[in-house]
Amino acid sequence: MFLDSEQRLRLPLRLLLYFVAYFVLVVALQAVTEAIPAPMAARRLVFLVLVVPLLAGMTWVFRRWLDRRSWEGIGLSGPGAGLLLAGCLAGFGLVGLITLVEWSAGWRDVVGAWDPWLFLMSFAASLGVGFAEEVAFRGYFLANLGERLPLWLVALITGLVFGALHLQSAPAAWAPGVITGCVVITFLFTAVRVGTGSLWAAIGLHWGWNWSQGHLYEALQRSGPELMVGPAGFHEVGLVSTGITLVATVLVAWGLRRQIRWSRAFSPGLQKTSVHSSSDRDGETT
Repeated sequence: MFLDSEQRLRLPLRLLLYFVAYFVLVVALQAVTEAIPAPMAARRLVFLVLVVPLLAGMTWVFRRWLDRRSWEGIGLSGPGAGLLLAGCLAGFGLVGLITLVEWSAGWRDVVGAWDPWLFLMSFAASLGVGFAEEVAFRGYFLANLGERLPLWLVALITGLVFGALHLQSAPAAWAPGVITGCVVITFLFTAVRVGTGSLWAAIGLHWGWNWSQGHLYEALQRSGPELMVGPAGFHEVGLVSTGITLVATVLVAWGLRRQIRWSRAFSPGLQKTSVHSSSDRDGETT
């Protein structure tokens, strides 16, 4: 009843257990770091130092003992520094383009001074959230759902869940916009993950996006109509941001079309791993 033909917990149960473990871990780390009497950037830096080894270790345990699949399927194997930095620059450029369009339309006002110290601290600190969300959604969930479902459906499902997690502090009236924005950017992150064959590029893109939005352009605050620029705290769901992100997604998907098959399952690291042996053996998924 609870086991599949490989004597593993069924997929919905494994995903539920991972989601609960991920949520508890992230919330606990946020609570611990928020209690530290230090500037926000410093607290996020501590979050980064803690979340990377703990979440990677937790994901490895799930992958090794519950999924019985190769760690390579998560996409963190191999050198990733170049892809990480390239993704970060892409995220910086994407948010920069959104900012430029809004500023050109008169929807950005200079309301503060640029703090170089906060800029430097936040650059590293913003990596923590990007790493955590990408390992969970474009790492673990994609590797598992991708064994059975076409890639477009995996992106849609993970995008809806990703959006639901961001609803807790969003204005109720903007729930559809938040969900839509998260689904669109999920397709972008998924295209980058699958197209490059590595999770590092998606982590970098997420990193650059968060960093640019939260700190790089903090002196240029949005002041335009909410429909175009989004409500306070959720500017990425405005039509300008969502539209530009959608165009970027189409361009990336087209540019990497030889590597991405949206109508097919995405099944990296399908080698079955025995829980009684440290060696992997090849096998087919059920």
